[in-house]
Amino acid sequence: MLQLRRYLMLYYNCTDRVLQNRSQDAEESEYADEDVYREAVRVNDCKDELRVCNISKSYGNNLAVDRVAFGVPRGEIFALLGPNGAGKSTTISTIRGDVHPSGGDVLLENESIVKQRAAARLHQGVCPQFDAMDSMTASEHLYFYARARGVADVEHNVEQVCVLKYR
Repeated sequence: MLQLRRYLMLYYNCTDRVLQNRSQDAEESEYADEDVYREAVRVNDCKDELRVCNISKSYGNNLAVDRVAFGVPRGEIFALLGPNGAGKSTTISTIRGDVHPSGGDVLLENESIVKQRAAARLHQGVCPQFDAMDSMTASEHLYFYARARGVADVEHNVEQVCVLKYR
């Protein structure tokens, strides 16, 4: 089991690169949380529609995003939450292909945002952070963008992100 764990940790499937060998101590301390580690390993071989594979983004010496890894299955609603300066906007901009990651990759239906940006972007829809129409509420924005993208069962999907009480 330990050998399999070490192999999975060393093999970086998303960009077909082998990571540098690491000591057992470095491997264990690389992830602050066991759940984060398990998700980083899971996303390498899963069939999720969106796979964020250990993306990092640096601006000079400022590390804005540090090895973020997660998967989102088809039909699942996903929200990225965190305090100001945590890297949420940079992560979303990287997923959209607006920002090139310093490391890692994003796969949308197995299309690489790094290698096949145009093809990958055909599989996504993002409600922008900065509202195009200031007079609309949060739920009206979600309804608008969901309908524009042809999302099925818009009412149910908006309910799932718990914004109906803020109409």
